[in-house]
Amino acid sequence: MGSKKRQKNREAGAWDSLQGWKQVEVGDELLVGSDHFGFMGLEELDPSEVGNIESLLDTSRLEKRDDPEKKVKQKGQSKEDMLEYIAKLERENAALKISQNDAKKTKKKTKRTKKNMAQEEKDKATPDAAPAVDVSAWQDYHLEDNILDSLSRLGFSAPTQIQAECLPSAIRDRMDIIGAAQTGSGKTLAFGLPMLTYLSRENREKQEASKSSLKGLVLVPTRELCMQVSKALDSISRDVGIRVVPIVGGISHQKQERLISKHPPEIVVATPGRYWELVSEGHTHLNDYSGLKFLVLDEADKMVQQGHFEELTSIFHLVSTSSATFQTFVFSATLTLPSELKRRLKKGGGGSSGSASLEQLMDAVPFSSNKKPKVIDISPEKRLAENITESYVSCPEKERDAYVYCLLAAHPGRTIVFVNAISSVRRLGAVLKLLGLPVKTLHAGMQQRARLKALDAFSNNEDGILVATDVAARGIDVKNVKCVIHYQIPATADTYVHRSGRTARAEEDGISIAFVTPKEHGRFRALLHSIGTKDGVPEFPIDLSLMEECRKRAGLAIRYDSLARKDSKSKADKSWKQLNAEQLGIVLSDEEEEDTTHTDHDTIEASKLKMKLDTLLAEPLQPKFSKKFMFGGALSGIAISKKLSSETDMPGMIQSARTMALDRKRARETVSNDSKNKKLGQKSKPKSRKEALAEAVSKHLAKKAGKRNRLVVANPFGRNKGVTALQAMKNLNK
Repeated sequence: MGSKKRQKNREAGAWDSLQGWKQVEVGDELLVGSDHFGFMGLEELDPSEVGNIESLLDTSRLEKRDDPEKKVKQKGQSKEDMLEYIAKLERENAALKISQNDAKKTKKKTKRTKKNMAQEEKDKATPDAAPAVDVSAWQDYHLEDNILDSLSRLGFSAPTQIQAECLPSAIRDRMDIIGAAQTGSGKTLAFGLPMLTYLSRENREKQEASKSSLKGLVLVPTRELCMQVSKALDSISRDVGIRVVPIVGGISHQKQERLISKHPPEIVVATPGRYWELVSEGHTHLNDYSGLKFLVLDEADKMVQQGHFEELTSIFHLVSTSSATFQTFVFSATLTLPSELKRRLKKGGGGSSGSASLEQLMDAVPFSSNKKPKVIDISPEKRLAENITESYVSCPEKERDAYVYCLLAAHPGRTIVFVNAISSVRRLGAVLKLLGLPVKTLHAGMQQRARLKALDAFSNNEDGILVATDVAARGIDVKNVKCVIHYQIPATADTYVHRSGRTARAEEDGISIAFVTPKEHGRFRALLHSIGTKDGVPEFPIDLSLMEECRKRAGLAIRYDSLARKDSKSKADKSWKQLNAEQLGIVLSDEEEEDTTHTDHDTIEASKLKMKLDTLLAEPLQPKFSKKFMFGGALSGIAISKKLSSETDMPGMIQSARTMALDRKRARETVSNDSKNKKLGQKSKPKSRKEALAEAVSKHLAKKAGKRNRLVVANPFGRNKGVTALQAMKNLNK
């Protein structure tokens, strides 16, 4: 640093020694207001009198700074050496980046490993991992020992009816199966156990050949059902050494291709749309059917409703033209047989949805030509499970929301509310959230990640509420769903059956409640008759004393949601106009100012509605008593506190209540007179000892009676711990 300073001083002295410096006169007016204090004078250099300026410059230093080649030579290095040195630095930098990326990947893998280990520990700690049970009831079905161990670990002590009838023919005789059974009856293991048993034996005998191609293909209509079936099969196949992979929409192609290519699975569970998409792209593993042993079609009637007919027929054509010899399973809660069998199922088959397209689909299914499929029909005449209690709520069309809120607030328990349209899901879900209920939504327009997240949150909350379309009517196997609510009557009887089947699973009890408007009573009776409920169903006991308060709250929530949606739409429209106006170079008119004023008015009104709603939600939901009969609350309080029988002490209770009401009236009149006297500047009359005592007793009894008569049903943070809807129905029957 010192050498640089000395160099600058030498250069300054050289400049001072030049001839040609002249004094410049500066007037005071130029210095007024100037911030340059200590000004002594100003000089300028006349170029005509200046000699050789270049001699003053240190050219060697400039050359050293400007010429990199000379700088390199002064250091004793050539230009080639410097370029080689730069290339070396670049290689080191690239290697450093690679090592950093590897470190990040390792860190992520470590996180995943820790997360998986934590999940495994959690699974071990959860009660879902049932203790090992006796599986002697499975011994006659020709299952492998490792599969029996898995069944014992999972707590399956005995087969269900559909499994007991299906397994001997499927495992021992290798027959094609057409099965019809109600939802929740165990159809997944009915086709899963034959697959895993056969592949386990094949892997034991010749391991390499068994993993060369696709062995089992399971086609299901919805993403949720695909994930559920895959999870159920994987819980057993992991102990057998067989890999199961789900293929669904809503997940990137690259990720699913990696899952299939890195470790080709023996069993693929897929929705027809995404599977056919990957097959059309030429994926090697999915186009090789030479080793296919099993083809499964689950929920066949739903396949047609979802519009998968063309994709399914294309997949069936590819499979049937291959050289493979495979076993076919077709399962559903409602089913139509292929026309070549010349007969229907014995009970309930075909039902209300046995359309021509379903018959064509069944005709396209590639069954074995050697023997006829075995038909297993255990669907009861009454197509709902026996442990499902059916009920209905008769309500006006405009008060559906208030009735739903009243039912959900009064009766806790995990509940699914089914609607017919995505728009209804969004609107009803928003209204119930405003009313303080723990609501999640599910519909076909959501991304797969959002669907799984909503289902996970619903499953982890014992009092959770799920508002969903019929996409959740099949394939949603959430434990302990206490109640299913049909907010709107479904279009078909099959949909009603599958909706109701989300509750009362695994031999538990549940209740299905339909909301029916006066115009829908005839249609609802016809629907019940078509599913075998010929005697009708009882009406659910809604607590009408709560309806006045529920209507207030629901009305405020609906109005607030309407204004919020209107505001959101207006903002989106305004943003769209501004964006397009800027792109086209158009100036918007002054009407936008009026729209802004109108929007501000709506915002203020929405804020007021939200404050009113929050005020109501801050108080417990309870019956409202008429103020004209103030002794009603005191009468209830006295009856509870004294626990007297109504026959012997009713006259005394009525007299006590009348006395209390009279005391309250006198107290109010006294207060009113006092306030009037104060306004007029008059002195209030002093109360007598008797009046003061009567007022104190009246306040004490009113407070005591009010506390005891209070019925807390809901609060802004959740639902009360009252009786479930099913228990309320049982109490009504008693």
